Amino acid sequence: MDIIDLKNRISSVNDEIDYLKNEINEIVNDTSFTEEEKRYEIDILNQKISKKLELLNKYQKEQSSIEIDHDMAMINNLKIKAVKSLSGIVTAEQLTYYQNLLNTNDMNTLKSVLDSINEIVRTDYINKITNIESFDPNSPYRFVCHSISDIGFDVNQGYDGNYISCSILSNEQNDTYSSNFGLIYPPESIVAASSGDFAVNNNASSNDELLMFQLYPTIQNIDSIIEETVERKKSDAKEYNEVVIKKTDPIGIFYKGNYDELDSITKSNIDKLRTKYPNLKILELPTKIETKSVIEKINIVHPRAKELNELETQKQLAKQNNDEVAYNYAKSSIEKIIRESRLEVSPEQWDSMGIQDKIAFVKIKMNEARILNDQDEFNYWNSNLNSLNEKVQSSESKTEDIFDEKKSSLEDLKNTIGNTEGYVVLVHGTHMTNEEVQSMIFKEGLRTTNFNEKTTLDKTTKPFDISKYTSEEIKRLFENYDHNNKNMVVIKLPLEYFNKYDFTGDLDCRKTRAFMKDKIYIDGRYKYLLDPKFIVGSYNTETMETMLNPSFERELTVETKKELREKLIKLQQDIGLDSELIEQINSDEIVEVNQPTYSSVPTSGSNSNDYQEMIQKLETKKDYNYYFDEMLKATQQYNPNTQMTEEQKKRLIGEIFYNEDYLIESLSNDEELRQIMTRSVNELSNNEMQVKLQNIVLTEIQEKYKQLHPEKKEVEQQQNVQNTTENKNNDGLDLSVLIEQLRMELNQVQNAYRSMMLDGYIDDEELATLLGMVNKVINDGYSLKSLASDPSDLRVISVIINSLEEEQKKMNKMQNGIEEVGKSMR
Repeated sequence: MDIIDLKNRISSVNDEIDYLKNEINEIVNDTSFTEEEKRYEIDILNQKISKKLELLNKYQKEQSSIEIDHDMAMINNLKIKAVKSLSGIVTAEQLTYYQNLLNTNDMNTLKSVLDSINEIVRTDYINKITNIESFDPNSPYRFVCHSISDIGFDVNQGYDGNYISCSILSNEQNDTYSSNFGLIYPPESIVAASSGDFAVNNNASSNDELLMFQLYPTIQNIDSIIEETVERKKSDAKEYNEVVIKKTDPIGIFYKGNYDELDSITKSNIDKLRTKYPNLKILELPTKIETKSVIEKINIVHPRAKELNELETQKQLAKQNNDEVAYNYAKSSIEKIIRESRLEVSPEQWDSMGIQDKIAFVKIKMNEARILNDQDEFNYWNSNLNSLNEKVQSSESKTEDIFDEKKSSLEDLKNTIGNTEGYVVLVHGTHMTNEEVQSMIFKEGLRTTNFNEKTTLDKTTKPFDISKYTSEEIKRLFENYDHNNKNMVVIKLPLEYFNKYDFTGDLDCRKTRAFMKDKIYIDGRYKYLLDPKFIVGSYNTETMETMLNPSFERELTVETKKELREKLIKLQQDIGLDSELIEQINSDEIVEVNQPTYSSVPTSGSNSNDYQEMIQKLETKKDYNYYFDEMLKATQQYNPNTQMTEEQKKRLIGEIFYNEDYLIESLSNDEELRQIMTRSVNELSNNEMQVKLQNIVLTEIQEKYKQLHPEKKEVEQQQNVQNTTENKNNDGLDLSVLIEQLRMELNQVQNAYRSMMLDGYIDDEELATLLGMVNKVINDGYSLKSLASDPSDLRVISVIINSLEEEQKKMNKMQNGIEEVGKSMR
């Protein structure tokens, strides 16, 4: 059971407890009850509240355990981020030192260590961020920038919170969150940084409140931020990093690209910034320039890269300031480091390197040769670089040829889907590119929710059996699909593995859990991933390209069917259903009506799947045979050779008589009585417990027969009324108020019995309490009957007493049966 299920159950139990408390308040204020009746009713309700509180305590303990595990996972994640941030900017000895300090789970100690690490990383930012006064548009740059989304708010009103969300803009990557202009801030104010996007609490007053989905802010080092962001950009994803700073004054204004080519609105907004901050320098950041850094790295770095980069920055600054002494000192220092520490790899390491790592290595060696003015060495490595680049181009050409050969059509997609009998075909719209669909959805799986939504496949897909339409019809329908979506992902699921007992709209995938691959923690919550083996392919509405998923299983394998069955059983156990219901889902009776129900065409006005029709078709009829089978299943859980606890015995007996009671109630004619008598004799005879239960069922059937043929009983009742009338001498006594009170007591007994039956099993203690209540009301009835003289009053009282005695008989037999069966299990 996951944290979402537990929270839902805790909420449900709390609602039930509140309801029972309200019932008690109503009884206390109800003047129609005597004090004795109030005490009795309140006692029953308090017993139920006590049971609910036990259940609530159990769920809360489970929730606490899961939350502790989750917190530990977040703490470990903090430690990993901290070590990653230090990598490349401290020595190996220093890194080991901080790793040892991080080996604690005390949050206060951990925060202190993280603050120290953040200070080191922040200093590294200060050293590597470009000096705004010495900015050269033709040289590499790095700035902390806030792109402005609302000029009126940003400029005129300022910021209400204590933090500002920014990004690192550099010549390698300069994607921004909202616009191509804004403000530049000092790196000294950085409190958190990440290569991705994280949720920032704009109303936070301290670091502890800053991030919603992280226990404490950490600063990722600037080199890894840029490297990871650049890597993501290779897939054409518009990814930006996020750097959070304490609220402070800006140190500059920026805009990207040529000012003359900006639109009029952007120019107007930049002019407003000039007016607001007249003393700030304005920088025109080029969209892309060639990097002239000494060290060009992908996965390969020079052993003294940090020193070399700092010296190169000093050299560039000295050149801009015409400081010849400082320039020559930095230049000679770089040459000295290169002579003393050359980048080297062994032949074995070279053979194990990928082609991009080899290219990175060769470029560094070329820089070393250039710095030392070694022309022969430069030419050697340049020749190696040309050879490697030719291999890359040849590989890309082959990849393109292969891709062209494998282009598919919508007809191919339809043929891949195959037979849809017993399946449902669904469509999911996504904004992902073809490459992202192939690398993420086809390989990792489809996320079942968008950000801030509950996990559900129901709300993120629409039923659409594309095999029934022509290619042109499909194109037209996909183009009218409700998007910002470019790719239509097609899914095929077997109906028999849906959880047909879910009525939550697939909340937390309670209907479709069997098809889920696993659960991941993302966007602040756990979310399910649809297994790629159920994803047929996708169609891009912009490029009109069709892609087939190589992981799709057109015919489910034996292993997949076994896995689906096991997942469905586990799901039903997790939500409290009988694990054997999976057998009913696959029974012959269900298969006969298990036809595909999804044939509607998706429209922009449709927001979710209608699974109700499928559920109604799959729903089994709960008749007398159903309850007999359930009763029999319960008895089969008992093994005379296995020791059971008293609580297990009590629960098992309760389940048996819960179904036995409904079994007798559901019998409606002589033929049904005969069938159950035959089944009882033939199937309830394997052990002493079943034999005792057999006798109880046969006795109940005899009583049921009398109920179905009440002629003689009615004659006896009428005779009793007549005899009683002749013996009465209380003529004219008005008993209408007392009779109405007796009728209310009968209703209370019947309601209490029904409430007990709603628990799903018979509690022997609750049954004994209810039986005592029935006995009291019957005594009240006979006392009232002794006072009655009017024939009409006598008939009414007799009918009420007879009804109470029927309830009494039923409960007595059930109690005796429970005792008998309990004895047989000792």
